[in-house]
Amino acid sequence: MTATINSKPVITPKPEDLATRFVVVRAGEYRRGLRLEEIFWRALKDVAAGAGLSLGAFVRAVEQASDGGGNATSRLRVLCMGCLMDKLLSVQNVANRGLANSLVQASPSPTFALATDRRIVSYNQSFLNLIQARLSIESSSAMARNLRLSLDLQIVELIDALRLKDNMPVGTGFVIGVDNQRFRGRVNAVLTPVIGQAVIICYVLPD
Repeated sequence: MTATINSKPVITPKPEDLATRFVVVRAGEYRRGLRLEEIFWRALKDVAAGAGLSLGAFVRAVEQASDGGGNATSRLRVLCMGCLMDKLLSVQNVANRGLANSLVQASPSPTFALATDRRIVSYNQSFLNLIQARLSIESSSAMARNLRLSLDLQIVELIDALRLKDNMPVGTGFVIGVDNQRFRGRVNAVLTPVIGQAVIICYVLPD
């Protein structure tokens, strides 16, 4: 089975994740030796911390809840995967394309959101007011059909710059045109935390 992460195929696990390690966990007088892959040790520590327990106390609680039945390492692997899948589902419920639109609409300043193909996927009323104040447009539907936008930075360059700066805002110029009319301005751009295709939110700066 082939999965993809950031559009890159993932066919085999990382060797460092696949390596197994034997660890004796402790909680008071409780001792338990376990052999797990490194990726599960990392996940188990995260799940235990989320439960407010030490690693040893968490393993003991899991073992007590199962009354000692079943394979302890298998139970812990399944538990880790279940917890991480629940987290992923929670993130997916929030980090969808609708989040970008919500952030755009919440902004009091002219704001729009761009997809990686430079399509404007969302804009607020302040942005519409700005365009109508700068350009002579018959209607908003005419604007939607004929509006063209370009950034001084290429989209790929902008995304790379944002990731390099841990998504701190990156400024760039833009040109918006409708038919033969154009005006120039500047924006502060940030990446929206959405799953799937990147979305860039652009906050128009005052002249």
